Amino acid sequence: ARTLRLATTGRKSGVRRVVEVWFVVEDDSILLQAGAQGQKGWLANLRHEPRVEIEVGGLRFSGTAEILGAEEQGRVASRFRRKYWLARVARWFGSAIGRGLPVRIRIAAPDLAARDEPPTAG
Repeated sequence: ARTLRLATTGRKSGVRRVVEVWFVVEDDSILLQAGAQGQKGWLANLRHEPRVEIEVGGLRFSGTAEILGAEEQGRVASRFRRKYWLARVARWFGSAIGRGLPVRIRIAAPDLAARDEPPTAG
């Protein structure tokens, strides 16, 4: 899959928020990047409440997000460039793709009962 749906809890409203994001898999975790300088609403939500739900390939998982340090940025960006050719090309033109704050989601067991029910936009 090229993208996943990430459901967070709004830090102010408490309302479920769903965004579609690029991702890469690393061992038992999923890695995300939160835009240049980490200026994404979903990242602010994760700082407040790290429990998330993701949906990818028809499966839904619960997980806990961990915002990684800037020292991990290059390693994570390299993994994104290997998966997404657009990230490699955009970098040639000065794009911020690949300079986002890295986030790791440690996933729990899949919720197989919810397999065909995608997260709803909040």
